[in-house]
Amino acid sequence: MSRKISRTAYKGEELGESDEQKAERLVGEMLRAAEWTQKELRKHSKGDKKKMRLAGRLREETTMSWKWIPKRQDMGHWCTASNTVQAA
Repeated sequence: MSRKISRTAYKGEELGESDEQKAERLVGEMLRAAEWTQKELRKHSKGDKKKMRLAGRLREETTMSWKWIPKRQDMGHWCTASNTVQAA
């Protein structure tokens, strides 16, 4: 017999949030903390330390791939971004 779980048992922003939505929410939070806009994110170098921290956090806290993360942040090839973040 299947047991139905009430949606009221869950709280917070995470309810119904997809992995990509969570990643986008984290990007928004971190951009605000860095006092950057989306345009400013694209202007900074591919190896910028804040971009690297953002990429590392996205990888740790979401299931987004190394191919998605650098593309979202304009960080160049995913292999280079992955290696740079892991070396930091």
